[in-house]
Amino acid sequence: IKELREAGTPVFFTIDAGPQLKAICRPGFGAEVEAVLGRLPGVLSVWRSGIGDGARLLDADGTGP
Repeated sequence: IKELREAGTPVFFTIDAGPQLKAICRPGFGAEVEAVLGRLPGVLSVWRSGIGDGARLLDADGTGP
């Protein structure tokens, strides 16, 4: 990730309590980041997701307004 960023790809990472690294990049760079990470030794899988709907309040039953 650091090498990608140094080469000009707008990507960052975060790691939570497990061995999973989360790469976060600007729209339009996902395919590049996925390809590079997928070629690394030890990487078992790469999952991509898009930008979510954003924060919103939910009712007690889990539904929103």
